[in-house]
Amino acid sequence: METLSSQLQNYLTVLKGKLVEVINEDYNDFVSLSTKLVNIDGAVSQMKKPLLTLKVGICLKPMLLTAAICRTNLITNSEGIN
Repeated sequence: METLSSQLQNYLTVLKGKLVEVINEDYNDFVSLSTKLVNIDGAVSQMKKPLLTLKVGICLKPMLLTAAICRTNLITNSEGIN
């Protein structure tokens, strides 16, 4: 039992060392990523108004198209009555 415990302790030590290596390898990328995200709120705020305008325009298109079709039908029908 002591042999197994000793082997597991050694394995744990190796795993901790590997974990530190992996963290150190990616640490610069992690720090770089966090500095790139500093002004992400500003970018999102700048995009919000144009996207809302686009959304409203897209939502209005079916209503405008329906109104134009109805208007065309009314004109066509009124011309046929005369």
